[in-house]
Amino acid sequence: MKQPQKKKPIYQQLWLWLLILAFIIAGAWNSQRPKKSADSSQPKSTLMAKKKPVKKEFGKIGDSITVDKVTYTLNSLNKSDERNLFDDTQPKNVILVKYTVKNNTDKELLVGSDINIYGPDGKKLHSYASGQTLDTIAVGKSIDAYHHFGTENLGNFELQFAPTFSLAKPGKFKVNLQ
Repeated sequence: MKQPQKKKPIYQQLWLWLLILAFIIAGAWNSQRPKKSADSSQPKSTLMAKKKPVKKEFGKIGDSITVDKVTYTLNSLNKSDERNLFDDTQPKNVILVKYTVKNNTDKELLVGSDINIYGPDGKKLHSYASGQTLDTIAVGKSIDAYHHFGTENLGNFELQFAPTFSLAKPGKFKVNLQ
């Protein structure tokens, strides 16, 4: 009488190892093939022309810059005569920044902590206690905002805008104020 044959465990089956080897070879061969672009039928010069235009590094008054689906328009940067007698700093100059914020995101947006300004010496200016916009705006809406900063010197100022808590590169403006 014949004894029943014992079945080999699955990891000892020849067909399993051949299948695994085939997948490894196919993966290695596929990774070495050159990738084709989706529009390889077009000449190279046409593909090159479709690249995005180079953005300016800095905007100026009147320009709009979009950061994380929020559009900032710098409306003005002027010296202000407003003074707060109770502010301890009493800077030589107070600057008033007026800007418009358009919320193109899908959630409500905090406005007021989205601006930083650097003076002619490259140091960050502090808010001056003469008023600023602290508000929220709904999806698809905009707001005209303002912010006061104190500075000792006038000259070239760099303004940086980015939504609060955003990790995106801020939109930058350069303005000379004398």
